[in-house]
Amino acid sequence: MNPTSDDGNCGSNSQVNSTCLGSTYGNCCSTKGYCGSTTAYCGEGCQLGLGNCNDASIQTISTTGSCGSTLTSNVTCLDSTYGDCCSTRGYCGGTASYCGTGCQSEYGSCGIDLSTPSSSTSTSTSTSDTSSETGSNTALPTSLAQDSDASSGGLSTGAIAGISVGAAVGGLSLIALLLWFLFFRRKRSSQQEDVKEDANWDDTKPVMIQSQSLLEMDGREAPRLYELPDSR
Repeated sequence: MNPTSDDGNCGSNSQVNSTCLGSTYGNCCSTKGYCGSTTAYCGEGCQLGLGNCNDASIQTISTTGSCGSTLTSNVTCLDSTYGDCCSTRGYCGGTASYCGTGCQSEYGSCGIDLSTPSSSTSTSTSTSDTSSETGSNTALPTSLAQDSDASSGGLSTGAIAGISVGAAVGGLSLIALLLWFLFFRRKRSSQQEDVKEDANWDDTKPVMIQSQSLLEMDGREAPRLYELPDSR
């Protein structure tokens, strides 16, 4: 007969394979070899040969993530912190892996209602359906519109702006070049006229200088022209 535990250890966790029956720590020996009296010790995994265990006819909520029934426990996942479904391998969860094929309905709920979409999904679907039925065009955000234009082969707003600025700069440069050309041509014509006037001057011809004699008492004498001696 196994001695009663006096240090709270039981089974293989104690040096003498103690039992918890009659122990001051509790009458149940847990799956890890400790004596106690709560569901954690007396329920799921309780070692029946080393003390008392809960009646398997009483179903308790899983506190370890395991579910199903043994000789000493009857554990459900319903309302547990791990999920409401007990998988085919005896673990609690809330995804399709636990609630789908093989789910143990006697130890929790089974099946996920996939027919009810989330609020955001239903709102998006409703908006899309309404737009398609009425034929109305819904304005897209700027970023989406630009992406749509780029994907359809059109130019984005930035590309159009760049082309416009480049065209304006090119036009101003062309006008400046044309004005410079006209100014240069006019200046050159003026210089050519000055050269022609200088070419018409002949310093070898005598210069006629008009002179007037002194006034007489009885009248004026007509102006006389004098010819300067030839400088040649």
